[in-house]
Amino acid sequence: MTRRRILLIPLLVASTLMLTASGVTSQQGNADESDAGAPRTATAHLVGPDGRAVGTVTLIEGPNGVLVQADVAGLSPGGHGFHIHTVGACEPDFSAAGDHFNPGESGHGFTYEGGRHAGDLPNIYAAADGTARADFFTAAVTLTPGAENSIFDADGSAIIVHAKPDSYGESAGAGDRVACGVIRPGEPEPAGGGAAEEDGPATEAGDSDTTTPATDAGDSDTTTPATDAGDSDTTTPAADAGPSEDSPAG
Repeated sequence: MTRRRILLIPLLVASTLMLTASGVTSQQGNADESDAGAPRTATAHLVGPDGRAVGTVTLIEGPNGVLVQADVAGLSPGGHGFHIHTVGACEPDFSAAGDHFNPGESGHGFTYEGGRHAGDLPNIYAAADGTARADFFTAAVTLTPGAENSIFDADGSAIIVHAKPDSYGESAGAGDRVACGVIRPGEPEPAGGGAAEEDGPATEAGDSDTTTPATDAGDSDTTTPATDAGDSDTTTPAADAGPSEDSPAG
């Protein structure tokens, strides 16, 4: 009798371990399914030619396309061209963003017979106080890496706001680039997070293996003297806004 009980103990332990492992696998599978069904989100923090933050554009991909939500300030009242551009860069000036995102090599403009660029979006309109808010929907682009019309290709993409409205015709005619933001994966930062200091090509967050060790605030005995703001005579010139879209290049 005692021997039988001893033999049963390993069987009970093995059964318990198998049930536990099965539960963990099931939970992991449910989590993976939930992640797969979640919408992809991307954000562009817009800056003006002087580097000042002027707004945010959020892109949310659903089953039928991408919702583009713009919240911009500091614009002149009236219409402004609003496009996705082909390179994820805003430095040294906004010309770094290249032309309109156009993987299908189509013609420009909603009213042009030859089609439109995938990055062509409707104009945004600023109120008297310079603010503009807009929602657009487009099925011409995707946030899914690897797709032909993905804005997350090898060199990324950017949002550009122009000084004048797009003509929707063969030539954009939207004028200077007055705001730029690199499109990056993920949701907007909480209020006060600000725009990135360097808007170079977008990089997936998981690509970096560098870890910065935390510094214990109590370990330092060094005191940095305060600097009087009035002692500096240096003035930083505003950055060049980049090329005008009055030319056919767009």
